[in-house]
Amino acid sequence: MEAAILRSQKLYEQVASRILSWIRSNKYGDGDYLPPERELVEMFGVGRTAIREALFSLSKIGLVEIRSGKPARVTVPTAERLLSELSDAAQILLIDEENVRQLQDARKSLEASLAQYAALHATPEDILRCSNRLECRLSDP
Repeated sequence: MEAAILRSQKLYEQVASRILSWIRSNKYGDGDYLPPERELVEMFGVGRTAIREALFSLSKIGLVEIRSGKPARVTVPTAERLLSELSDAAQILLIDEENVRQLQDARKSLEASLAQYAALHATPEDILRCSNRLECRLSDP
């Protein structure tokens, strides 16, 4: 039996985890401001550094927006936000032909999986809607 390696969470990770639970429970929703840094310090009983690191870690994953002079604001990721953030990285990635080939391979796998899922879970209404759209496309000049 392997021994599990346990790692204690850093202070900022504990704070980030608590703030994340607020977001998940809808205590703070998209666009809401979190309490000011000073209040967070008092609420958690930690230093400003732990609060700042926690907010920065949440901003890196797109859950919090940090602006100088204002409290952090919750920014729940949307497909549009994620795509805009990924677009810069994708452009750099696509410079290399090997990366393009790997991306195309990944896309084929994903599309095949999505098609399989859709086929297995389609309702009769879904099938009718797809059929109607295909007929419209085939009749367009």
